[in-house]
Amino acid sequence: MLLLTVKGAQSYEDLRKYNGVLYRTFKEACKARGLLNDDQEWYTAFDEAARWATSNQLRQLFVTMLLFCEVGDEHSFFEKVWKLLADDIQYNMRKTLNHPAYQMEEHQIKDHLIDQLTVLFKKCGGNIKNHDLPSKSVSSETLHGNRFIEEELFYNINDMLTQSHELQCKLNTQQMNAFHSIVQTVLSDMPGFFFVSGYGGTGKTFLWKAIITYLRAQKK
Repeated sequence: MLLLTVKGAQSYEDLRKYNGVLYRTFKEACKARGLLNDDQEWYTAFDEAARWATSNQLRQLFVTMLLFCEVGDEHSFFEKVWKLLADDIQYNMRKTLNHPAYQMEEHQIKDHLIDQLTVLFKKCGGNIKNHDLPSKSVSSETLHGNRFIEEELFYNINDMLTQSHELQCKLNTQQMNAFHSIVQTVLSDMPGFFFVSGYGGTGKTFLWKAIITYLRAQKK
């Protein structure tokens, strides 16, 4: 399509350039030139399937469309339908963790969805990186499937604040000095090394619990 449109092109970069802008892919260059067809037919087909299909089936349909149909604006398509694709993710996570009230943030749900789409693309012989879909919000390895970490991240902030206050009230003077020194270092994002020494039963574990509880209440 670009070969028929761009006059005098002498390289692939010439084909991807339009109005002084070098686009990352040929599809983006086509989109900028208005050469791509309207995606309404794919939206309509997806909306019809969404009336009866499960979220898992919709994810498979979405991947199939991107691989084998001429979807012009993949990113817009994703943004339009991603909540339908991810409709079962929070429910499944609550079931896995046995926490009926577990609440995922939107970016976490999207990250889980991207993980699942990545697997589906691979099963179909494709690669999600070859498509104009959003990246995960975090660069670290996904927590999906790691029940221990998910459970550690699930707690009530108000309950944690109350527990933290109760623990601090029970610290003696030396423990409180150590508590403030360590906490202030952590909150200021400054490097630090602390060694807490004492005989068994002198409250080292209790101090540690007070520090961790306070920091968790601060979402650290």
